[in-house]
Amino acid sequence: MEKIICINNDKGVKIYLSNIGAGVVDITLPINGKDQSILLHPKNDKEYFYSNQYFGKCCGRTAGRITGSKFVLNNHEYHIENDLPYDALHGGKDNISFKCFVIEEQSEKKVRLSYLSKDGESGYPGNLKIVITYSIDEDNKLHIHHDYVSDKDTLCNITSHMYFNLNGDQRNNILNEKVYMNSKYYGRLNADNVAISLEQVNESFDFNKPMRIKEHIFDEEVQNNLGYNHPFVINHDGDYDAFLEDDSSNIRIEFKSTYDAIQLFTCNYPDSTLLNNGKTLEKYDAICMEFQHFPNGINSNFIFNKKDIALKNKMYHEEIEMKFIF
Repeated sequence: MEKIICINNDKGVKIYLSNIGAGVVDITLPINGKDQSILLHPKNDKEYFYSNQYFGKCCGRTAGRITGSKFVLNNHEYHIENDLPYDALHGGKDNISFKCFVIEEQSEKKVRLSYLSKDGESGYPGNLKIVITYSIDEDNKLHIHHDYVSDKDTLCNITSHMYFNLNGDQRNNILNEKVYMNSKYYGRLNADNVAISLEQVNESFDFNKPMRIKEHIFDEEVQNNLGYNHPFVINHDGDYDAFLEDDSSNIRIEFKSTYDAIQLFTCNYPDSTLLNNGKTLEKYDAICMEFQHFPNGINSNFIFNKKDIALKNKMYHEEIEMKFIF
């Protein structure tokens, strides 16, 4: 049964969560006497639960694309049930984004959800236990913990796919929003949005100084993929790894994570779903900052530390932290 759960702190920050896909339905901040949303999501909750746009969902077993919908692990080739013409996206057709998670713990400030992805589900080996924990503290920080363990060597690379729009009534697009990312390298993409090499950031991809999305989103290389849909390698040498900021609303989110990459996605594909802002989803209406291991690492000859591989009986723990400043 589909459920929406709310956690909140004493300052009025509210996080609305779903047991389907262990997702974030909405985040609201107490601004000018009302709860102001900073996420775009379907206006109809039923559409949220099973939308193929992955609004706010945890994506996996493997976030991003797996080339050819297959991978080789321990000399065995595995085939994923693909949901694209050639590649598998966000774990394939039978992915965790649409699974019903068990609510293991629930309190005013914390929710823990779990799901057992069975051996062979969507083509992946191993019974994989996934635990997603959300908590909010009085410093206005949302903590997201990803814990997982498998009884066979397998792949696991989970992310959170929230569609941020910080500009107040959310009726404007995100081209004026500023992004900072502490990153020296990004993944150059082919026409299928798969990284084919690691490149040093150039003018179009250098977010080491805060840059408005509109400054380079219309550059040729970015437009080859209709906008930003690129992974960036995180340096992990500052107080935070990235931030998103809107001058008009004075809202800022600082991100910090144990993951080694961020997938920056600027909502390049319109959708007819009616959203909470009263509009349908248009190009560049939102921005996703998806912390994860480097996508498709298993199939990439330029990624040597393949953190998307989860070894048998080894417990893994990853964290994402978001600090809301308003």
